[in-house]
Amino acid sequence: MNRVHSWIVVFTIVACVGYLEASIGERPYRPEGDENDKRGLLDNTLKQRLKYLYGISQAGPIHSFQSSGTAGLGNSKCGWPMTSVTFNHPIQSPIDLITSKAVTMNLPTLDIIKGNTDGVLAKLYNSGHTVYVYIEEDSFFRPHLIGGPLKTKYIFEQMHFHWGSEDIWGSEHFIDGESFAVEIHAVHYNSKYNTYKNASSQPDGLAVLTIFAEAHTADNEKLNPLYHLLPNVTKAKSSVELPSWDALKWVASALSTNHEYYTYPGSLTTEPYTENVIFILLPKPITLSVAQLSAFRNIHGDNDHRVTDNKRQLQPLHNRPIVRSFNMD
Repeated sequence: MNRVHSWIVVFTIVACVGYLEASIGERPYRPEGDENDKRGLLDNTLKQRLKYLYGISQAGPIHSFQSSGTAGLGNSKCGWPMTSVTFNHPIQSPIDLITSKAVTMNLPTLDIIKGNTDGVLAKLYNSGHTVYVYIEEDSFFRPHLIGGPLKTKYIFEQMHFHWGSEDIWGSEHFIDGESFAVEIHAVHYNSKYNTYKNASSQPDGLAVLTIFAEAHTADNEKLNPLYHLLPNVTKAKSSVELPSWDALKWVASALSTNHEYYTYPGSLTTEPYTENVIFILLPKPITLSVAQLSAFRNIHGDNDHRVTDNKRQLQPLHNRPIVRSFNMD
């Protein structure tokens, strides 16, 4: 190919890329593999372009899953989550949860027990990548999670947040191809292992209660104890204390008014990505005002840039079981 033809090819490629970028407008830098789509507001053509540019995953049906001694999702012998199952494929998180493919199971009610939290302080901490809520006191003074797909009591370890650069995306998980503004993870560990460190290497070691949030006009007053302190932790590695139950009682409230949940076997969505997490997702989102959402986007990271899109790309389902605690209408 001569030099003239080479320049023509280069010009054509640059023009095509420019057309695609112009067609979706300017967007902030996104971490590698970011696939989250605007929630229900993109036409099919634009979605295809976003899939091309950002690698948005295609949702796939659950036909069966392979595990030790079981034939598939419809096999009553599989029994997850009531029965331990060994999977032959990676079970990484997050996923696009396709509700029509979930199996209904009569599971117990899921509850958060306040425990001995009176007078106990929690810390709101900016890690440089997200905002954490954690309690330094030992397990006796922490809330715990019981019921649902959990066979034992799971002790609260920490809660953190994932948010986007805009009010219409930010969650790690998708539900039926749609993203939410914020995704909150309340991480718990199995009490039979005594500590988070011990539990983190066990196959039934961790449970993550997942709550979604979407944009609304009014403030969510239940989150005001956290929201009002976010300006105190805009700088990376900064922290502030608050009463532990003030920081967490809104989670109990969300669960008490929403007994419907999905659950599936997955992994941590940050390093070391261990595959020992029982994910429990509440499909009905809470609401946060635009001002409350903006407060998260004022959080600064280690490089002093604002933290946005702090989420992992969607992972293949590999035909894992997805279980719901309720009947579909």
